Amino acid sequence: MAYLVHTAHLQFAGLLLGFVSWILTAVSMGLVQWRVWHVVDVTNITSGVAWVGIWRVCFPSRALVSSELQVLYCRSIPFRDPSTPPEVSVAQVLVPVALMVGGGGNACAVYGLRSVYFGMERMKPLRAAFSVAGVLSLLSAVCTMLPLAWNMRSVAANYTIDFPPDFHMPPSPVRQDVGAGLSLGMLASILTVLSALTFILYRLPKAVPHRQHSRAESAANQSSRSNHEWAAMRSHGNDTQVATTDPGRGSQTDASQGNGDVKSPGHAQDNPAFEDT
Repeated sequence: MAYLVHTAHLQFAGLLLGFVSWILTAVSMGLVQWRVWHVVDVTNITSGVAWVGIWRVCFPSRALVSSELQVLYCRSIPFRDPSTPPEVSVAQVLVPVALMVGGGGNACAVYGLRSVYFGMERMKPLRAAFSVAGVLSLLSAVCTMLPLAWNMRSVAANYTIDFPPDFHMPPSPVRQDVGAGLSLGMLASILTVLSALTFILYRLPKAVPHRQHSRAESAANQSSRSNHEWAAMRSHGNDTQVATTDPGRGSQTDASQGNGDVKSPGHAQDNPAFEDT
């Protein structure tokens, strides 16, 4: 198997960044503090501060519930309502899409790292997995940054929103601030871009080393080799013993030498060719 663990340390860090950015994107989508409105009329908004998110509008109020109890009064922002600003409607679509696309990118990165750490014979699927993960992560970052930048521009320009009457919101705020939802979402987008770059920059080495065998595997191979050699030696020894104790060979005298010496089996014999020289 190909040994590629040393080539994917940066991609492992990129996967961690991808998971963190995905979680931060989900948290920012659920926060209501995208745009912070500061108002003068405190008849309903008793704290003077209202929060506008992509799903809800909320503000603390005593007048709408009870004069002794201050609760968070919220109203959902409909997607197709004429009063909903386009930057909020776009955020309601693109941020969930960014979550799904970012999840797919992280899944491709997990597949690629699994192939790296467990080894694989074919290299093309590995390179393709990291490439797809990088492209999906970049697409997720774009889907998140577009509504974030649009809402930040609306905050900087102090754009108004014509809310329905049951929202009890003023027609325009005194000023607006960037909320925690926008800040957290922008941080998540930056981390997603960094994660995508680590996946796209992955390169396979020119010479791919093979995984070294472990000590246990080496010991098992050595033991098996020794057993085979010992079995071969025993088989060769049995054949030699049978040939030496064969009647009619070892107990007979060598007539070709022309003497009467009896040759006992198992003893060394002189070579006649060397004696003639």
